[in-house]
Amino acid sequence: MYGQEIRRPKKDTWDKTIHFFLDDYKFEPLWNRPIKTLSMIQKIGRALSPDFSLYMNYPRAIQIYNVYRNRWLGRYWQENGIDVIPTIAWSDKESYEYSFLGVEKHS
Repeated sequence: MYGQEIRRPKKDTWDKTIHFFLDDYKFEPLWNRPIKTLSMIQKIGRALSPDFSLYMNYPRAIQIYNVYRNRWLGRYWQENGIDVIPTIAWSDKESYEYSFLGVEKHS
């Protein structure tokens, strides 16, 4: 999905893992329409949780919200049969307080 709009996966992606790292606006539909986009992720079967940006110049509340969205979608996908690899990001030392929440240590 890197650098592409969200689309139905091709048949040769069945043994792949999908990720979402750049251009948050392209993967906003995952958050805005999680039920509608679920079947696409299920067809692939494995995903990294979406890496919503935590820029240092973002207000702290937005950074916390983006961590929440990452964890919520990862859990939602897990509950629907998708193997999920958690994506963890941080912006500065203060963000460590919430950047690792919801992910088991050594997982």
